[in-house]
Amino acid sequence: MTHNGLFTEALDFYTQMRQSKVEPDRYIFPSVVNACGSLMDLEMGCRVHEHVLKVGFESDLYINNAQIDMYSRCNVFGRAQEVFKEMPQRDLVTWNSLISGYSLNGYFLEALKIYYQLKMSGLVPDSFSFLSVLLACGGLGEVDEGLIVHGLVEKIVIKKDVIVSNGLLSMNFKLDRLTECWGVFNEMVVKDTVTWNTMICGYLESGLYKESIRLFLEMVSKFEPDILTITPVLRACTYIGDLKFGRYVHNYIWLRMDMNVILWLVILLLTCMPNVVIYWVQGEFSRA
Repeated sequence: MTHNGLFTEALDFYTQMRQSKVEPDRYIFPSVVNACGSLMDLEMGCRVHEHVLKVGFESDLYINNAQIDMYSRCNVFGRAQEVFKEMPQRDLVTWNSLISGYSLNGYFLEALKIYYQLKMSGLVPDSFSFLSVLLACGGLGEVDEGLIVHGLVEKIVIKKDVIVSNGLLSMNFKLDRLTECWGVFNEMVVKDTVTWNTMICGYLESGLYKESIRLFLEMVSKFEPDILTITPVLRACTYIGDLKFGRYVHNYIWLRMDMNVILWLVILLLTCMPNVVIYWVQGEFSRA
């Protein structure tokens, strides 16, 4: 059930098992705990944890990994650390769950501390490890550690890993290392929409509006842009007052994009940049 996103149904099934006096085995518990984490149902997660202890599965690697992930999703890192410290064995998933949890919740320094412990454990970090650490380095503005991780990624991670490469781009932009961003971008064997959006937004936030627009023009010849692409491009149009390009984007949106996307774009711009909507509809970006 949890593999299909049926988290509520999985918890209902678990409850029915308990009411029927049927004990879950070590293979069912991880799915139940994952359902609690996905729903951020801490109360149920704690009850399941107590049940795990009661039936004697407290040393099971897969159940403990699921519990660390669940507590991390619920931002209860004290409990996550307790489970982590009491585990008789750990694998890479164990470490990644804790590092990712800290990074995604904004505890960047703690994420790096766990990453250092991972390196000392003898296990080799993988793509998931690096992705969380890149997020932490960018969030902290930690240039030195960012450089080290950048080098490790280039040595260990295959450049075909588009997700990690996108994370590397994002970190370098946050650290204001634009030359390195361009180098990573050019060396990427595989690029996706996130790659292009990261570059376009990164150049926009760095004040390089023309470069942002140039990347958009290159992107549309290879990929279908989405709302996350169009929004910064419209901002770039207003900043440089490029009427000709503004009209091009205006026509592109109306002719090529789905009407539902256009409606969401209008709502977003009305909230953040209402003047852009008026001139976008008129195609007069030089006045925005």
